[in-house]
Amino acid sequence: MLAQQYTSKGLPSKKIADILAEYFAQNYKTSEQHKFDTLAWVCKGLATDATGRYKTLIEDAEENSPIRAVRKHCPDDIDGDGPYYKAGDVDLAAIIKQLK
Repeated sequence: MLAQQYTSKGLPSKKIADILAEYFAQNYKTSEQHKFDTLAWVCKGLATDATGRYKTLIEDAEENSPIRAVRKHCPDDIDGDGPYYKAGDVDLAAIIKQLK
């Protein structure tokens, strides 16, 4: 639901977008079916970033994800010259630990 809202309303902040990008980076190569729709929505949402910050991540997913829904919803032509998001820049485990 969160990913759908960000896709339709835009990404509210770089910090939240980076958290979504890290989740996407950690999961777009998996084959866990229950994540397919979420990953597709996250990709669509990240693609709306006007700076192109997530360009390399989205292009890699579009070319290499085994998940058809992800490949289908990740655009292959995104504008932007960076700086690009690098997977691993956000510690999801630490964020989850803070929320508990």
